[in-house]
Amino acid sequence: MSTRSSPSGASILKVRWTRLALADFASAQRYIAAENPQAATDIARRIRVSVLKLVQFPYIGRPGDDLKSREWRVQRTPYLLVYRLSGDMIEIIRVWHEKRDPQLMR
Repeated sequence: MSTRSSPSGASILKVRWTRLALADFASAQRYIAAENPQAATDIARRIRVSVLKLVQFPYIGRPGDDLKSREWRVQRTPYLLVYRLSGDMIEIIRVWHEKRDPQLMR
């Protein structure tokens, strides 16, 4: 894998979403949209913006429970991005609602 560079010459990390993370994201959007489509759109945007911020600052999240992952709370939402770093890649593992039992995430 090769890293891409920004105009400033800094490396840009690539993002890969796991199937579970994509399913979490879609499920959250559907659930919220059933009651409030605008809120679903807002939360989806916040999640996407948070992923872009992770690309810029990959160590912004706290270490996860398994020490190989990191977790970062999506601002003004009840969601955590669970991710891991591997070379030039950020892998989004889960998009997890904070009220859900963390044991179910594994």
